[in-house]
Amino acid sequence: MTLPAAGLEFWSPEHPKLYRVTLAADGDKLEDEMGFRTIETDGTKYCSTGSRFFCAAFRFTLKRPYPRRPRQQRQRRCTLLGWARELGCNYVRLVHYPHDERMTRAATAWNSSVVGNPCVLGGTLRRSRSAQEGPATTREEIARDRDKASIILWSIANETPATAARTQFLETLAGNVRALDSTRLVTAALLVRTEGKDKFIEDPLAHRSM
Repeated sequence: MTLPAAGLEFWSPEHPKLYRVTLAADGDKLEDEMGFRTIETDGTKYCSTGSRFFCAAFRFTLKRPYPRRPRQQRQRRCTLLGWARELGCNYVRLVHYPHDERMTRAATAWNSSVVGNPCVLGGTLRRSRSAQEGPATTREEIARDRDKASIILWSIANETPATAARTQFLETLAGNVRALDSTRLVTAALLVRTEGKDKFIEDPLAHRSM
């Protein structure tokens, strides 16, 4: 794969290269840091900028390891990403809600990839407001974070009961995500049935192309 411009370095979890970018239009100016990379699949393998890689990962929320006080937010982010790096992870899943923008920025600057959660639908559609808020939350978070090189997946649900209404809703939501960002994969965490040492995923969503 060729570089898009002479001397431009691609972003990767091992080498999170960022460039200072300035955007100007109609008298307004915005400065930000941005990385450049591609993400695609080759069968069951992920490829980043043409090279296959294995996702060594865990998931976390921002409830630990420190009290939820504003002045400790940065320490919490650095500690969690630092633990991931020490354990050899190159990927983390942010659960179960959209995380603060500063987390996705921190992951882009560190050597970590992130799976984003623009909308996590939990429980049932009757008990959850996600059916009404999901599409709007999805649009807002993708608009906010689609320029982050560290985000490689959009997650739309977490272990939701496989009802017909829920499956139809998630298929529609996945289509919305594709329309907003066709460059990333769409994923969902599905319920697993365990029998002894065997695990089975019987969710109809697993057999649909999202």
